[in-house]
Amino acid sequence: MNPKKLFSTTMSTCNIICAILVIFIHAYNITIYNCSNSFVFWLEQVISQGIAKGSVPFFFMSSAFFLYSSKKSIRNTYKSRFISTAIPYLLWNLIYMIIFTILHNLSLTSVGMDKITFNNILSGIFLHKYNYTYWFMKWLIIWILLYPVIRWIISRGKVFAVIVGIASVLLYYMYPTEFETIKLDTFLFYYPGAVAGYYYRDKLENMCIASKIRKTVIFIAILIVASIFFITDNIFMINTSAAYDFIMALLIFFTVNCFTINVSCFIAALSFMVYSMHPVILEMLEKMIYLYCHIHRYGWL
Repeated sequence: MNPKKLFSTTMSTCNIICAILVIFIHAYNITIYNCSNSFVFWLEQVISQGIAKGSVPFFFMSSAFFLYSSKKSIRNTYKSRFISTAIPYLLWNLIYMIIFTILHNLSLTSVGMDKITFNNILSGIFLHKYNYTYWFMKWLIIWILLYPVIRWIISRGKVFAVIVGIASVLLYYMYPTEFETIKLDTFLFYYPGAVAGYYYRDKLENMCIASKIRKTVIFIAILIVASIFFITDNIFMINTSAAYDFIMALLIFFTVNCFTINVSCFIAALSFMVYSMHPVILEMLEKMIYLYCHIHRYGWL
């Protein structure tokens, strides 16, 4: 398999893995069910609050990588991203607005419109008011709209691109609250992906055909760095959340690359569908589990 093909397979596999990991983030609820099994609690902690933290950053990085490794004109870039990103964003927001409004009026969920108004409809469609996971899509669209500006910055040269990246990191640590409140921290994931796509696509593709020893060394090195960030964050209480999430995104990629994990094309192609559908699926499962536990609690079965 040539490097480009293998790299594409690796990225597709990472996408479906990250889509599943996002589900684990939103299913972090073991304490609600009073589970006393320490292993289950530890496992959920490691997956939902550890590995899964790199899933959304990976989506930002991979999206930017493929966008900036392309040689399309600005017009064609906007056209292709409108079809692949903006239209799905609006359609899924519309679907969720309708579904959760119906469920809300049936008293099956607290999410949804109390009153159908013009403002609520606009907020639901354009601002994902009833589709909470699509904050990711909203910010992805914002960074896509800034494509000419970001591309101009990156094209000034590697040194200038790195300086802008370092400046962004410094600003984040100077004003972490402001960055996290309005999700500007997503730029810390999107921008490196853009730089990598613009300057280092060939090197990353060749990484997929590197020797097993080299892949293992890189994997272990990133695993050690991730552990250091975890210890720093939890013992010394230093805010390293963005850096940790970034490292976890790299760990997901190099784990797939090192162990040659390969998900079939059909399943991998479902990554966006899994990400988009999981809120309503989780909502349904939560109601079913609650109903089951409620019935057993009161001896109805």
